[in-house]
Amino acid sequence: MAAAGPHSLAWANQFVSPLIDSLHFIGYGIVKPFMDGPLPPLFYRNITGIGVLGALAYHVVTILWLFINKPAVIITPKIALQRLMDKKGWGPVRAWFALEGVLLFLVIPFGAWFTAMLLNGIHGWIVFHVKDLLTPIFTVMLFLFPGAFILAIWITVFEHLVYDLSQAVQFIFRV
Repeated sequence: MAAAGPHSLAWANQFVSPLIDSLHFIGYGIVKPFMDGPLPPLFYRNITGIGVLGALAYHVVTILWLFINKPAVIITPKIALQRLMDKKGWGPVRAWFALEGVLLFLVIPFGAWFTAMLLNGIHGWIVFHVKDLLTPIFTVMLFLFPGAFILAIWITVFEHLVYDLSQAVQFIFRV
């Protein structure tokens, strides 16, 4: 669109800008785009908003999918521990430490990184300077679309935390 001239860019902004402005009503509004370059700032704001809208749409689909298919989608920590013990032949303590190690050293850091990337896309703390038309598209895909997975990641972390706390309470009080 931008390569076709300023008229086509203005035409696209006329349809995309109201959609991106509506993100402010749900708390996902673009405060400052995380890119700038030779095109008008509204272009970078709109393309960032499209990426945030895609991540938000994926969050909605994740929530709907979990409500419809919860038993088939989420493997509870108890089942994961049992499968790990059966598959590897480990005891419960070693399987628990392995599962918690993956959670602490892989899942939580990736969740934090993806969350930071999505928040940077909304607030523009770190700004990337682009020089052509394709770089903003790849930058949005690289830095905003991983933010679509944060809901699933944090649900998994929360589920493990609740399971660990319930097991600790049972151990302490022998319930």
